[in-house]
Amino acid sequence: MNHWYYRVFRDFSLIAEVDNIHFTFVDTGVAHGATYWHSVSAVNYFFHESIQTTGIAIEMPSPLP
Repeated sequence: MNHWYYRVFRDFSLIAEVDNIHFTFVDTGVAHGATYWHSVSAVNYFFHESIQTTGIAIEMPSPLP
């Protein structure tokens, strides 16, 4: 793998840096019923960061009554 770690963004703000051995990330800082824009970039061993991925809008479900 050529990537050292990944940078995770929510609504264009950095929320986490994840080592390349982890393939999942759970964003626990979200609110029920809200919609967020998530994207990721990769950083190599020379600290060169890729462009961010095309983002994806994720709507968080509302709690059940």
